Amino acid sequence: MTANNVFFNKRFNGYDKDEVDSYIKNLTRAYQTAYDEYNIVCNKYNELLDEYKTLGEQHDENVSTAAVIAKTMVEAEAFAQKIIADARIETDKIKIEAQNSVQKIKEEAHNLLVSAVAIKHETPSSQIPVNTGG
Repeated sequence: MTANNVFFNKRFNGYDKDEVDSYIKNLTRAYQTAYDEYNIVCNKYNELLDEYKTLGEQHDENVSTAAVIAKTMVEAEAFAQKIIADARIETDKIKIEAQNSVQKIKEEAHNLLVSAVAIKHETPSSQIPVNTGG
Protein backbone atom coordinates (compact mmCIF):
# COMPACT_ATOMS: atom_id res chain seq x y z
CA MET A 1 0.00 0.00 0.00
CA THR A 2 1.42 3.39 -0.97
CA ALA A 3 0.07 6.75 0.06
CA ASN A 4 1.02 8.45 -3.22
CA ASN A 5 -1.78 7.03 -5.39
CA VAL A 6 -4.73 6.97 -3.01
CA PHE A 7 -8.02 8.50 -4.07
CA PHE A 8 -11.20 8.66 -2.07
CA ASN A 9 -14.76 9.01 -3.28
CA LYS A 10 -16.21 12.42 -2.66
CA ARG A 11 -19.43 12.78 -0.72
CA PHE A 12 -21.64 15.67 0.00
CA ASN A 13 -19.51 17.05 2.88
CA GLY A 14 -16.08 15.85 1.64
CA TYR A 15 -14.54 12.41 1.32
CA ASP A 16 -16.17 9.13 2.34
CA LYS A 17 -15.40 8.86 6.05
CA ASP A 18 -15.46 5.02 6.09
CA GLU A 19 -13.00 4.81 3.20
CA VAL A 20 -10.62 7.30 4.87
CA ASP A 21 -10.91 5.52 8.24
CA SER A 22 -10.28 2.14 6.60
CA TYR A 23 -7.28 3.52 4.73
CA ILE A 24 -5.82 5.11 7.86
CA LYS A 25 -6.32 1.87 9.83
CA ASN A 26 -4.55 -0.12 7.10
CA LEU A 27 -1.82 2.49 6.87
CA THR A 28 -1.43 2.46 10.68
CA ARG A 29 -1.21 -1.36 10.72
CA ALA A 30 1.37 -1.33 7.92
CA TYR A 31 3.35 1.37 9.71
CA GLN A 32 3.16 -0.54 13.01
CA THR A 33 4.30 -3.77 11.31
CA ALA A 34 7.20 -1.95 9.65
CA TYR A 35 8.07 -0.23 12.94
CA ASP A 36 7.97 -3.56 14.84
CA GLU A 37 10.17 -5.21 12.21
CA TYR A 38 12.53 -2.25 12.35
CA ASN A 39 12.79 -2.65 16.16
CA ILE A 40 13.45 -6.38 15.78
CA VAL A 41 16.20 -5.66 13.25
CA CYS A 42 17.67 -2.94 15.51
CA ASN A 43 17.66 -5.24 18.52
CA LYS A 44 19.28 -8.04 16.53
CA TYR A 45 21.82 -5.55 15.17
CA ASN A 46 22.66 -4.40 18.72
CA GLU A 47 22.97 -8.01 19.91
CA LEU A 48 25.30 -8.81 17.02
CA LEU A 49 27.27 -5.62 17.61
CA ASP A 50 27.71 -6.53 21.30
CA GLU A 51 28.75 -10.05 20.30
CA TYR A 52 31.19 -8.62 17.76
CA LYS A 53 32.66 -6.29 20.39
CA THR A 54 33.01 -9.20 22.83
CA LEU A 55 34.67 -11.33 20.18
CA GLY A 56 36.95 -8.44 19.29
CA GLU A 57 37.95 -8.02 22.93
CA GLN A 58 38.55 -11.76 23.25
CA HIS A 59 40.57 -11.69 20.04
CA ASP A 60 42.67 -8.80 21.36
CA GLU A 61 43.24 -10.67 24.64
CA ASN A 62 44.19 -13.82 22.72
CA VAL A 63 46.62 -11.90 20.54
CA SER A 64 48.12 -10.26 23.62
CA THR A 65 48.42 -13.62 25.39
CA ALA A 66 49.97 -15.19 22.29
CA ALA A 67 52.51 -12.36 22.12
CA VAL A 68 53.45 -12.89 25.78
CA ILE A 69 53.75 -16.65 25.23
CA ALA A 70 55.85 -16.13 22.10
CA LYS A 71 58.17 -13.74 23.96
CA THR A 72 58.43 -16.19 26.85
CA MET A 73 59.24 -19.02 24.44
CA VAL A 74 61.97 -16.95 22.77
CA GLU A 75 63.43 -16.10 26.18
CA ALA A 76 63.19 -19.74 27.26
CA GLU A 77 64.95 -20.86 24.07
CA ALA A 78 67.75 -18.34 24.66
CA PHE A 79 68.03 -19.46 28.28
CA ALA A 80 68.10 -23.13 27.24
CA GLN A 81 70.82 -22.41 24.67
CA LYS A 82 72.88 -20.63 27.37
CA ILE A 83 72.43 -23.59 29.73
CA ILE A 84 73.54 -25.97 26.96
CA ALA A 85 76.55 -23.80 26.10
CA ASP A 86 77.54 -23.52 29.78
CA ALA A 87 77.11 -27.29 30.19
CA ARG A 88 79.36 -27.92 27.19
CA ILE A 89 82.02 -25.61 28.63
CA GLU A 90 81.76 -27.30 32.02
CA THR A 91 81.85 -30.74 30.38
CA ASP A 92 85.00 -29.78 28.47
CA LYS A 93 86.60 -28.55 31.70
CA ILE A 94 85.71 -31.77 33.54
CA LYS A 95 86.97 -33.84 30.61
CA ILE A 96 90.31 -31.96 30.56
CA GLU A 97 90.62 -32.29 34.35
CA ALA A 98 89.87 -36.02 34.09
CA GLN A 99 92.42 -36.46 31.29
CA ASN A 100 95.00 -34.55 33.34
CA SER A 101 94.21 -36.68 36.41
CA VAL A 102 94.51 -39.88 34.37
CA GLN A 103 97.81 -38.67 32.92
CA LYS A 104 99.09 -37.77 36.40
CA ILE A 105 98.03 -41.19 37.78
CA LYS A 106 99.73 -42.91 34.83
CA GLU A 107 102.90 -40.91 35.47
CA GLU A 108 102.79 -41.73 39.18
CA ALA A 109 102.17 -45.39 38.42
CA HIS A 110 105.05 -45.39 35.96
CA ASN A 111 107.31 -43.69 38.51
CA LEU A 112 106.30 -46.21 41.16
CA LEU A 113 107.00 -49.05 38.77
CA VAL A 114 110.37 -47.59 37.90
CA SER A 115 111.13 -47.10 41.60
CA ALA A 116 109.98 -50.62 42.41
CA VAL A 117 112.18 -52.09 39.70
CA ALA A 118 115.11 -50.01 40.90
CA ILE A 119 114.56 -51.05 44.49
CA LYS A 120 114.24 -54.67 43.49
CA HIS A 121 117.55 -54.56 41.66
CA GLU A 122 119.31 -52.78 44.50
CA THR A 123 117.90 -54.70 47.45
CA PRO A 124 118.36 -58.41 48.00
CA SER A 125 115.00 -60.18 47.98
CA SER A 126 115.37 -61.11 51.65
CA GLN A 127 115.36 -57.43 52.64
CA ILE A 128 112.21 -56.40 50.71
CA PRO A 129 109.36 -55.96 53.18
CA VAL A 130 106.41 -58.26 52.64
CA ASN A 131 102.87 -57.11 53.29
CA THR A 132 101.27 -59.62 55.64
CA GLY A 133 97.87 -57.96 55.57
CA GLY A 134 98.01 -56.72 59.07
